[in-house]
Amino acid sequence: LYYFNGKLGAARDCEKARQFALQSARQKVLRAYQLLANSYESDICGPPDYKESTRWLLNAANEGDPGAAQVLGVHYWQGSGVEQNFEEAHKWFLKAANQGDAVAMYQLALMYLGDGRKLDLVQAMTWIELAQKAGIKDEYTTQRLKLMRQKWSAQLKPEQRQEVDQRVAQFQPQPLLPQSIEREWQEDLENASNWDSQHQR
Repeated sequence: LYYFNGKLGAARDCEKARQFALQSARQKVLRAYQLLANSYESDICGPPDYKESTRWLLNAANEGDPGAAQVLGVHYWQGSGVEQNFEEAHKWFLKAANQGDAVAMYQLALMYLGDGRKLDLVQAMTWIELAQKAGIKDEYTTQRLKLMRQKWSAQLKPEQRQEVDQRVAQFQPQPLLPQSIEREWQEDLENASNWDSQHQR
């Protein structure tokens, strides 16, 4: 991790970071899967390699990491590193969303509005409202969710509105990992980006 982020006086060295991570990955260490996925997902270690990133995201997602499941869903949704497959995208978004991942909830809403699945207003509105309830840090997405809710809520029939309210009220996220490590792999990316900014001045 220190070689990846350039911490504690260690210069960034992606090759060494990957070597150490691979040793841990052979022992099925989740943190190693996350680190390897990061190193290939971003451009901090050279051009992104989405095929290799997908490999490690799959390992992390299967260990219960919702962040990895969400990004894996994006890979299948967009066909990045894998053949485009909307069913697989939906599967991984749903796995992440059921653990409380707000971004995956937002992406499920988009799918149910016709981007990869048949239009389903009840499903779309359910995930829009759950995503708003869970909270998304990104201001653009937050505003977009607000506009989506205004637009599509007006098209719901009374019985559909009732069904959405019931689904939202009954939803209980089921996290598979402790809160403290769910998004560590994203924090690594942020730390790496900060390192770049500091050393490019």
